[in-house]
Amino acid sequence: MLDCVKVYRNLNRKCWSVLEKGDRLLLHADALVLRDCELIVQEGGRQRVLREGKKNVHAFARGTIAPMAWHHDFRSKLKRVLYNPYQAPFFLFEDNPTTPLPRARCILLNRDGRMYATCEEATNEEPS
Repeated sequence: MLDCVKVYRNLNRKCWSVLEKGDRLLLHADALVLRDCELIVQEGGRQRVLREGKKNVHAFARGTIAPMAWHHDFRSKLKRVLYNPYQAPFFLFEDNPTTPLPRARCILLNRDGRMYATCEEATNEEPS
């Protein structure tokens, strides 16, 4: 398991780009699970999007890669996460569009580009 990777949606490749320390590309993934995450929006990059109307990488999740099966312990608690630089300067749960989501216990990054997360603990014990 790698500690502290940064992950963002690569719109050109239609996958998730995973960066290791120093922002060096580690891999591209169709789907991924992260644990103990921060959801970060760099305000300077967001302002550039608003000013220029062009997308740039300025929002990402930072956390630890977990085995794909790990998210099954959280399945009933996962909710869809959204980020739109034109609507809010933070990630948020789809069902709570006014409250920032700065951290999550588990994030599932799906093949279709959707993100699901929970801040709650797992229903079962964590695998070691």
